[in-house]
Amino acid sequence: FILMMTIAVFIIFISFFIIRFDLRKKEKIKSQLQQIIQENEDLLDMRKKIILTISHDIRGPLGNIHNCADLATETRQKKKREIYLDDIRHSCQHILHLVNDLMDLRKIESGTDKLNLSNFDFNDFTKEVYYTFQGIAGQRHLKFLLNLPNTPIMATFDREAMEKVLFNLLSNAFKFTPEGGEVHLSVTTEKTVESKSILIEIKDTGIGISPEDVEKIFRPFALSRKDLHGNISGSGVGLSITRTIIEHHKGTIQIQNNPPHGTCIHIELPWVFNPQY
Repeated sequence: FILMMTIAVFIIFISFFIIRFDLRKKEKIKSQLQQIIQENEDLLDMRKKIILTISHDIRGPLGNIHNCADLATETRQKKKREIYLDDIRHSCQHILHLVNDLMDLRKIESGTDKLNLSNFDFNDFTKEVYYTFQGIAGQRHLKFLLNLPNTPIMATFDREAMEKVLFNLLSNAFKFTPEGGEVHLSVTTEKTVESKSILIEIKDTGIGISPEDVEKIFRPFALSRKDLHGNISGSGVGLSITRTIIEHHKGTIQIQNNPPHGTCIHIELPWVFNPQY
């Protein structure tokens, strides 16, 4: 009898662990399926937003190109023709920018966006970007200020990718800052016993971002911002690409916001210099 009871208890004990194992396995499979379903839903949602973005941001400029081409062909006045041709160039640049953003997003999602590292002086690099935007600042009647350290900052980054970061952030700062406002670009360095960092700050006196949108702004197509004229501005992927580039460089990006008094972007990058590049 004792032997039978022992065997019965043993069987119950084993059965308990088998059932528990099966339940955990089923729960794990269920969780994995839910994650896959959510990822597929997110992917479908993103594709819908891509289609909407393309239909909105490409259809309009293409229609404008078509109309301006007809008007330029019909007019004999050189000044009027140049105005139409300028509109065509602007629309073509808008479409090209959108296509480039979508291609960059595809590279990020597929994992093929590898860093092309090189050595350069970050001060000189920042000055080049600053001079590029000076003309835009003059046209928009904005005050564009630059602050850099007095000594060179030799560093190893993907120069083209970092240029894209500054262009995306400065373009937004200029786009959402009214005439007479200010945009500040600042680069500093920070050294501790354990690490060295390059700190980038872009501050504007623009319309800012609502607190509820700050968390969304780095997600692709999650947020469509209106520019100063009430138009939907941007492809919705530029800041997502920007954050990914910074994270690939082991850095961080944060937004401090106080609408309607502007936005401040903080970037911290590890200051790395590798002589082999």
